[in-house]
Amino acid sequence: MPTDNEFDDNENEDKWFLMFCVYAIISLQFLLAVAVGSVVVSVSRIPHFVLHTAPGLSIYIISIVLCLIIQCVLLDLRNRWPCNCVLFILWTILFASAVGLSCSYSKGRGKTVLETIILISVVAVVLTLHSLYSALRKRDFSLCELFLIGIFLVACVYIPIQVFHPFAKLSTSIFGCLVALAVAGRILLAGNLCINHKFYDPIGAAVIVHLIFLLNNPGRRELIGRR
Repeated sequence: MPTDNEFDDNENEDKWFLMFCVYAIISLQFLLAVAVGSVVVSVSRIPHFVLHTAPGLSIYIISIVLCLIIQCVLLDLRNRWPCNCVLFILWTILFASAVGLSCSYSKGRGKTVLETIILISVVAVVLTLHSLYSALRKRDFSLCELFLIGIFLVACVYIPIQVFHPFAKLSTSIFGCLVALAVAGRILLAGNLCINHKFYDPIGAAVIVHLIFLLNNPGRRELIGRR
């Protein structure tokens, strides 16, 4: 019979592993979005194509719509291999494309979007490594710890960027910083929801991060009942 301490250690390990998987997926998606956004900002013809031509605007809108549809389907088919793998790859590509193409906006707003996804990427990558380390060390799980680290990382990256290489005006970039903090908080909100309902499905939890405000606080039956 496992002791209470062993049970707590296993539960903490499951929680840290869930957050590790979620942060790893978010890291992958936003790093790809940073790559796409960097190309969009660097090549001036791409923003013109996306914003001022019918095919470009159609590609942008379709990528957003398909991303939303596929992630909803993925939540239902997350346990059906190989459909889940194909849908996950498509979802990641479409997400990176939609977010990256959002950097096409003019008057500095595109660079603000790029700065925001860079901040989110840094937070996600570092917290991925932190969650893995905590899982291996079987540390006590703490969402507050993750959130405080997220705030610290955003500040550590945002301030040097604004001092040495500002992407946009201060007022605009502050809004991007707040969005990055909101995304970090949303990841923790989704993680807390899944942990409270003992829903340790990495792909499902990653989808819930993006749909947390659309699902209207789903219960355990709704989460686990999606097959």
